[in-house]
Amino acid sequence: MPEEKATDEQPLAVVLVEAQPGSGRIVIPGAKKTISLADYQQTENVSIPEHVVVHKEKTIRIGRDASNELILDIPNVSRFHAILTSSTTSLRVSDLSSTNGTFVNGNPVTAPVKLETGDVIDVGPAKLKIELLSDIDSKTNLQLVGTRFDPITTSCIVTVLVADIVGYTKLSELLPPEDVTRTLQYWFERMTQIIGEYDGKVDKYMGDCVMAFWRGTDLNARILAIEAAKAAVEMKKETRLLSESPKWLHGDAYDWDCRVSLNTGQVMIGTVGARGSRDYTVLGDTVNVAFRLNTVAGARGYDFVLGDTTAKHINEIFKPIKLGPVELKGRSKKAIAYTLPETF
Repeated sequence: MPEEKATDEQPLAVVLVEAQPGSGRIVIPGAKKTISLADYQQTENVSIPEHVVVHKEKTIRIGRDASNELILDIPNVSRFHAILTSSTTSLRVSDLSSTNGTFVNGNPVTAPVKLETGDVIDVGPAKLKIELLSDIDSKTNLQLVGTRFDPITTSCIVTVLVADIVGYTKLSELLPPEDVTRTLQYWFERMTQIIGEYDGKVDKYMGDCVMAFWRGTDLNARILAIEAAKAAVEMKKETRLLSESPKWLHGDAYDWDCRVSLNTGQVMIGTVGARGSRDYTVLGDTVNVAFRLNTVAGARGYDFVLGDTTAKHINEIFKPIKLGPVELKGRSKKAIAYTLPETF
């Protein structure tokens, strides 16, 4: 396959390819790189050292066939499985009628899906992690092109949402695990849908907890905080409906309920972790405070607890009620906390 001239191209994104060890190989023709998955121990994830650069107004076809720009010669991948298509400003993935399907963040691709930094594409057993260069400063962009893909973080404003199930430990102890697990999975699915409907992004699931964030700048931080609060209220309503529905088999004796905390501030966001087990996530005091506020909600019996900045952003619409300064475990300074009126 003839190499394209990098001097005539402008990079739009980089893709980190990860796969499980075993049979097969991954070939990146543009980098003249072939990786045999049999060369790795079974306990490892295989993180390909060379990233795949996606240039503006280009396509990268993915599959087992040797004519693809990214060759995944591994089980459960079709000859022509999926394709990445870029414009001057955006990147999309489409499924090419593959046998086993293409997924973005666990959702099947049935039409072209616009990709964002942190999105994960599943192609068979391989994972393709997306990093748009527009989310990184220009100096970092120049360092990335033609080099290895290394962890990247950048500073931004976010509103963090943390939601977890009230009394989950007790439910797990007293009730059949399959009932609790089935309901938790359904709850996660519905919460994820609601977060997406309000333009949020799920960061991670931890036990009975989901963490999401709304990323922005000083210019739109207020709008995003309002969207996060709307999502929180909707999540609470949906959880109440679930508790009363046949999906929760123990509603006559135990409520299925959640509490939600919100906090707005500066964070570091990007791809972090050891090679082979990296995650796209948000880090910093803003995140820590969001989790601590969730603990405050549990200790005081509130459905919602908000940080000071979030409360100020949403004041005109939600009229938060000030709880005053609260001590947060592991933090020297007290935080000013708020809750929402009972009408929510």
